[in-house]
Amino acid sequence: MPKSEEDKVKIGKYKTENASVTRAPVEIDGEGMTAAVRAQEATVEVLSHIYEKSLPGGEDCGDQQDTLKLLFRGLSIPLANTLRRLLISEVPVMAFDSVVIEENEGVVFDESLSHRIGLVPIQCDPDQFEFVKDIAMYDSPHASPAHFLKFTLNVVAENDLTSVYSGDLKWVPLPGQEKLYSLNVKPVNEKILLCKLAKGRKLSLCAYAVKGIGLNHAKWSPVSCSTYKLRPQVEVNPRSPKISEETASCIVRNCPVNVFELEDSGKIRVANPDACTGCRECIREAADEEEPPILLARNKNELIFTIESIGQLSAMNIIEKALKNFATHCEYLNELIESNVQKV
Repeated sequence: MPKSEEDKVKIGKYKTENASVTRAPVEIDGEGMTAAVRAQEATVEVLSHIYEKSLPGGEDCGDQQDTLKLLFRGLSIPLANTLRRLLISEVPVMAFDSVVIEENEGVVFDESLSHRIGLVPIQCDPDQFEFVKDIAMYDSPHASPAHFLKFTLNVVAENDLTSVYSGDLKWVPLPGQEKLYSLNVKPVNEKILLCKLAKGRKLSLCAYAVKGIGLNHAKWSPVSCSTYKLRPQVEVNPRSPKISEETASCIVRNCPVNVFELEDSGKIRVANPDACTGCRECIREAADEEEPPILLARNKNELIFTIESIGQLSAMNIIEKALKNFATHCEYLNELIESNVQKV
């Protein structure tokens, strides 16, 4: 099989071919006595970066979209999965970890309300803080402003039914946190509904946010989406009989992600191959299974990485921090191996 064909996962009408993407990371030399780790040189390219502060349709609801798509060439699947896991679980952010409820006259139980507050993402630079091991430090005289953020919420319902939102959580700067004024510390989305209060009811509480990682709890994960896929390859089959205008229109119409476009001449054109999901709708009605009108494949040497930030950090910042963590892990592993080799 030619090298170019080995690097393709072929997608047929009823099956896939050459789907194995596992390659041994270690090669043994001719004498079989030593192992040489094959160096992998990977390149990365930004495919798209979408940043919007409102939802589609123009309605400003305090939400935002920060999605980054990267194209990696030469990155193996095991390393790609390692990077994905680092993005989810080892990039630190600030999140609420303790809630002290002073007065709650609403119908939502204290435990449920605390849980909802704990999942509210906070816009703040985690590099300005240190990890806290003991929760009791909040009330300790030795508590440092570099350990936590303090928020208060005080709402008295003046209407028949008053909604309490995440925007009602107000940051209370502690002595020594003056440098954070320029960072605009607040919830990422100020329109998250926490509870509702009847007229005259009151809700008063304090919430403390600390630095953590998603490995300990999902509230410290900076991404809502961290995925990768083999890059799709979609092309019109040059060996297939001429595609009629009716068939071309059917292929364009059946594709759920608009991969194809119909030209004025009636010919079909591949407009957006990266959007292909491999659903096979374009070849499902093909009369000739051996030579379908469209050729579908996946490139084993190219990965499309999608990173969707929740909002505490930008998507670009998240990938940078994950790569730095990856390098730190590799350095630690290298030191561990060298120390064990010296002992032997």
